[in-house]
Amino acid sequence: MTINDASLRGATGRLEDDRLHFIAQMSAELARMAEDSGQSLLAYLLGMAREEATLALADLDPPPARPELRSRS
Repeated sequence: MTINDASLRGATGRLEDDRLHFIAQMSAELARMAEDSGQSLLAYLLGMAREEATLALADLDPPPARPELRSRS
């Protein structure tokens, strides 16, 4: 991460999140283009890249906190 990246996004990891979203979107589009061109292996590999980016995003974004349940005593 460059100094400019850090100053724009802070230390929250938002830049990494944006990059992973971009990779997922672009690899999905490229996979469609490869499939339309009859390049099934390339489409498969690009689909795997999209899946990896999506999984990496899930690792970055923790699930939302669950509200605490209160007992009725």
